Amino acid sequence: MKIYSKLLIILMLILSFGACKSKETTTTKQETGKMERNDADRSGQRSGSVKLERQPQSGLSSVSTTTPQATAPVVIFKPKKEEYANHIMVTLDETGTKVISYPGRRDAKMQIPQKLEYGFYLDKRGISAHTAVLKYTIQEWGEMQPTPSQEDMFQNILDNEPFEELYFCGRRSDFGDNLEMALNKKLQSVEGKAEEIFRKAF
Repeated sequence: MKIYSKLLIILMLILSFGACKSKETTTTKQETGKMERNDADRSGQRSGSVKLERQPQSGLSSVSTTTPQATAPVVIFKPKKEEYANHIMVTLDETGTKVISYPGRRDAKMQIPQKLEYGFYLDKRGISAHTAVLKYTIQEWGEMQPTPSQEDMFQNILDNEPFEELYFCGRRSDFGDNLEMALNKKLQSVEGKAEEIFRKAF
């Protein structure tokens, strides 16, 4: 009986040891699999981050070439009278019987045109063939309170055909960093005959 009991105990120990080894092997395989999955996830994240970094760069590149400043139209004009450059300009409707656009008091000084050679000015107001000049100077406009009504503006038009010449010269991006210098060089190249290089607005 004693020998039988000892054999039974030894057999139980052997089985118990084998079960522990099997469990350790399974645990090791699970941990290894988990580590491999984590490595794969990290690898996937790294490869994904590269794509995410490239996408904004592409977006920024496209935005930089289509900024409002770069695509803004460049317009030059020659007023019938030099004093008109210092007067408030408004936009009339197509029938020429109503003021539909005018500058605010604070905006007026920012719209003073840049003087160029040969009697031309670089527009900063957004003028067109429907622009009219009021009798008010830019300085007077900035001091007026309140701003005149659109009906009053129409009654105080100084000239509803104030331009001797008006040209569309392209886009801001067509010129270098110094727009004024570039325009003057072009005008000099044709001795002030802007119609030879620019498109007439009307």
